Amino acid sequence: MVEISQLLSQMEEEAPAIAAQALYDGAAVMQKGLTEAALSIKTAPFKYAKGGEKRLPSPEEKQIVLNAGVGIARFDKNGTEVDTSVGYNAAGYADVNWNHMNGSARTNYKKQNFRKLEHMDAPTLKMAGVYKRGTQNSKPIGAIANAINSGTSFMQKQPFFRKGVNKHQREAMESMKRRIEKRFEEYSNKSA
Repeated sequence: MVEISQLLSQMEEEAPAIAAQALYDGAAVMQKGLTEAALSIKTAPFKYAKGGEKRLPSPEEKQIVLNAGVGIARFDKNGTEVDTSVGYNAAGYADVNWNHMNGSARTNYKKQNFRKLEHMDAPTLKMAGVYKRGTQNSKPIGAIANAINSGTSFMQKQPFFRKGVNKHQREAMESMKRRIEKRFEEYSNKSA
């Protein structure tokens, strides 16, 4: 039987690819778990929060987060560094309902009618829910997910993301371990 040190030197060239596959397996488990955790978000019909009170997200906001889904980004820099991130950062923008604007934002919305977005000042755009020029009443999905998860001055905290990570961390690690052991076994059998 081939010694471990020889086996490891033979595997050295493929190590970054094996690590990337293992991390991606773990990320896939985490993605599934976080999607499951997002289903547990409690909602209430939308009511604009005033004067220090906090609200639950609306069913629409929950649906935006669920529809966007948890994304997996894979990075492999020059074949030497491997990193994988899981989350909502690259989820893009979602249209948010008219009812999610306060009275003054609605007034600005009606006044401007969004025909000349380029001439509106940034505070007016932001107040009306336009976070990206050219999109009407849209908000970044990552910001919506973060507001639900961490809470804000107007929204109750529901740390679904952390709960999902904690619940599925061991399962993700086991998945990564299985991938590496499987590849190690394949190399052992080839060399024997």
